[in-house]
Amino acid sequence: MVRDVQSLALRALAGRLVSESDDYSSIVYVYDTAGNLLSTTTASLDMPTVVLTNEYDGGLSQFSSDENGTVPLARRTRLSAAIDGVADFVNEYRYDDLNRITAFGQYDVNCLPSTSGRGAGGEGVLLEGEAFNAVAEKFVDLSY
Repeated sequence: MVRDVQSLALRALAGRLVSESDDYSSIVYVYDTAGNLLSTTTASLDMPTVVLTNEYDGGLSQFSSDENGTVPLARRTRLSAAIDGVADFVNEYRYDDLNRITAFGQYDVNCLPSTSGRGAGGEGVLLEGEAFNAVAEKFVDLSY
């Protein structure tokens, strides 16, 4: 079922959406001063609250345009989720020197992968942790 959004709030300077809500749910977006999305919090009636948190490095793989022109954004290196305050999963992203994504993976926070399989530049394979969770563990390695 699709609901009409009853309330939208925009950040004055950058025109970024900071919240939206209807009679059943609300979503709040938080950005850093460079415009990178730091977190998204979703709360709904009779449903758990979900918080998605992003982490970034200093690389420049994305660009955003606003009234001041094109602004570089940092590369997202991690996305983590918490459900009702309990950590759930983590996605990790790796990039090459040309800012191309070279690998990404997902794991259950209770089954952290080994970091010993990463290459010298930080790229490479997310290895299975000792408490491997086949449902949560996913990995894609890209070649260009």
